[in-house]
Amino acid sequence: LPFSRGDTTKTKLKNKIIYLTDESYNSNPLSLKFAIENFDKQNNNNKYLILGDMLELGKFSKILHKKMSKIINKTSIRKVYVIGKHIKETFYAIDRKKRGRILRDKNEIYQLIKNDLNNNDHLMIKASNSTGLNSVAANIKKGKIYAI
Repeated sequence: LPFSRGDTTKTKLKNKIIYLTDESYNSNPLSLKFAIENFDKQNNNNKYLILGDMLELGKFSKILHKKMSKIINKTSIRKVYVIGKHIKETFYAIDRKKRGRILRDKNEIYQLIKNDLNNNDHLMIKASNSTGLNSVAANIKKGKIYAI
């Protein structure tokens, strides 16, 4: 797979290993649905999701973001974190027990990984390319989050 389109990377970060599924190149309702369903099939109980906005949805943005919560609620994903304006619609509609938190910036993503994820946890980042989350995924893959 091309980078940022669903590749999973085993990454050593100081004292733990994280499995990152990088879906940071594109996000639309159909690709997000398939990415979540495929991620859910991974044989691991400790799955976490960071979602950025799906862009260019126009007047349907609010309803389409909200609709994604139904897919997430059917999964074994432990916690969902969001960053962006539109994706908050998804966050507020998912089951409370699955809600991580709303992240304000990329630095909060790094703090989340450092402080909240444990050894052998699985993380998927899914967002439209222009959200810039691909740079976060690249830094995680290189193991460079502790220098940030």
